[in-house]
Amino acid sequence: QLIVFGRILDSFNLSDKEEVKAKVWTMALYFGCLGLVMFISNSLQGSCFSTVAARQVKAMRVKYFEAVLRRPIRFFDSGDGGAMATAILEKTAVVEAGIGDEFAFALMRMFTFMFGIPVALYHSWQITLVTMSAVPLIALIVTVANKVLMRNSQDASKGSERASSVAMEF
Repeated sequence: QLIVFGRILDSFNLSDKEEVKAKVWTMALYFGCLGLVMFISNSLQGSCFSTVAARQVKAMRVKYFEAVLRRPIRFFDSGDGGAMATAILEKTAVVEAGIGDEFAFALMRMFTFMFGIPVALYHSWQITLVTMSAVPLIALIVTVANKVLMRNSQDASKGSERASSVAMEF
């Protein structure tokens, strides 16, 4: 995308207005085709990963339900059924998100990073090297943000389990 956009901007440096107009229209057509291809590929990617995730989670829930049915009756008297059901749903929802869209986006970001660096180095190695100096700082910020998010998510999950167990009692 950035390469096509850069070529559109470069076309403004031409002296002939008709040549500029033709070049901009050509690059705009390339940009539109690129957008269409990205829309189709992202839609297919998202639907495929979501379908696989939903099937995996369904299999996990069935296996868990079978395992729960093999438990002795006294197990159900000692525990809270509402909290257990909520925990199962939340944990399988996290798994579904992790192997669904989140995994697809992580793969997409990883490949964009891996293939973007050589392309950027080819087109403008000076700007790429300056930009790459900020990558460790960005990685540190993302790591800290993920730790905070994970801690908050665990706290919210525990609160939701307690609330659902109280709601099941009434």
